Amino acid sequence: MAVALATSVRAADTGGADPTAALVDALLGHANHKVRLKAAKRLGTDRSPLAADGLRQALNDEHPLVRAAAAN
Repeated sequence: MAVALATSVRAADTGGADPTAALVDALLGHANHKVRLKAAKRLGTDRSPLAADGLRQALNDEHPLVRAAAAN
């Protein structure tokens, strides 16, 4: 599962189909803060309402780097 989520995050960087949905899933559900961090950074470049929802939730992440990425 971790590999699939990390792949989803990478796909968003290469123009994969529906990257926001994959990133929100990775951001909200992945145990590894590095995956959540990557997702938060990518969500920050997306102007969709779904991305905004994910970023709002990331503001409460347990890891400070994820929270900082969501705030920027």
